[in-house]
Amino acid sequence: MGFVLGLVCPKCRFLNKWGENLCVRCMSVLREEGGSVIKEIQIFHVNKGGRGLLFSSTNAFSVSIGRNKCDISFENDRYLSPIHARIENSVEGLRIVDAGSYNGVFRKVIGSRPVKASDVFICGSQILKFLGVLSSLTPYILPDGTTFYGSFIPDREYLMIQQILGSRKMGDLYLRPAPLTIGREKADILFPQDKFLSSTHCSISSSEGGFLLTDLNSANGIYLKVRGSEIINDGDVLLMGQELIMVRIIRKE
Repeated sequence: MGFVLGLVCPKCRFLNKWGENLCVRCMSVLREEGGSVIKEIQIFHVNKGGRGLLFSSTNAFSVSIGRNKCDISFENDRYLSPIHARIENSVEGLRIVDAGSYNGVFRKVIGSRPVKASDVFICGSQILKFLGVLSSLTPYILPDGTTFYGSFIPDREYLMIQQILGSRKMGDLYLRPAPLTIGREKADILFPQDKFLSSTHCSISSSEGGFLLTDLNSANGIYLKVRGSEIINDGDVLLMGQELIMVRIIRKE
């Protein structure tokens, strides 16, 4: 089941289809022990009833996922673009590629992941955008010397989080000092009506050179939007539209 990856040439690192004896680029002899370990890839649909195998093929390079005319199609999911994403083989490993989708591809966070300004993540049913840090505010002074009125905010650094609404508009903006927590009951940013959030679901904290998004042992996890493409690992879970997809990478002895 699944599909078999090709062999990487030990000399020029070109990715060849499985079954080739010679590298199509440099004509070096390809041997299993000299190239990449053969792996089988299985793609599962993860839902409330368990896991169902979605794909079985000998295609060595790419699997498309979308709403229609794809290797894996979900025709009733209106949040998916017609061709939403691809899972591709590469010299670096298996890669998830956003195929120019409208709503993006999200990868489940295991433990902690670095985040930077403009990163989008999902926790519970909330789609949130990390806007970075708001440092000390400089008063706005009019040309005639009048200083603009504004609410008092203590002089410190704040993390900025904003909701993304289904109407394509931005929702509430939250300013909190780091570290901040998000949850349903016990957190700095609360969404008490969101039954898919844990009491204290996740956090964003400062780290050396940036910030970390951390899953605080939540029941439903957090998902960080993929920027273009990313290498994926065995057991990774991807969210596209309303579909959860698990990728298994199995070594063949």
